[in-house]
Amino acid sequence: MPTRQEAFEAVYRAHRHSIRGYLCSKVGIEDADDLTSRVFIIAWQKFDPDDPCGIGWLIETAKFIAIEYRRNEQRRRTAQDTLETFVAGASPGIDIDTRATLAQEIRKLAAREQEMIRLTYWAHVPAKDIARLFHMNENAVNAVLSRARKKLRLRLQDDPAEEVSDHDAR
Repeated sequence: MPTRQEAFEAVYRAHRHSIRGYLCSKVGIEDADDLTSRVFIIAWQKFDPDDPCGIGWLIETAKFIAIEYRRNEQRRRTAQDTLETFVAGASPGIDIDTRATLAQEIRKLAAREQEMIRLTYWAHVPAKDIARLFHMNENAVNAVLSRARKKLRLRLQDDPAEEVSDHDAR
């Protein structure tokens, strides 16, 4: 009787090309290898040599992983687009270099400040809800956001026209 690992390796050899091909059709060649690995990691975690998973189970798992991947990619693109819109709208008429600098400066903020900026400007989450997420009161959230905006203003203050608008937290 084969060991658990040997039984799993047989399933992997039998189905890896099919799973990779399926994922290529769903997400493209660039990411198919990583997602194929995820499918087989999950398969290994749930693998029972007495009842090995078949191609149907593997395809279903690959389908859910592809859906999750596309959802995450969409969120990432939306966040990137929102950041670019925020940076572009930070002060009308600022040049592309200043916008890029602002994006870099946002990434230099403390993790909590970055997250609050994302929630405020990307997701349009009200300060009272951010406060609940961070186990803080609303005034503390507004203070963190105010300090973060001030840091950004100071870092970009070479030209007063480059200041970030002081968008109030909702």
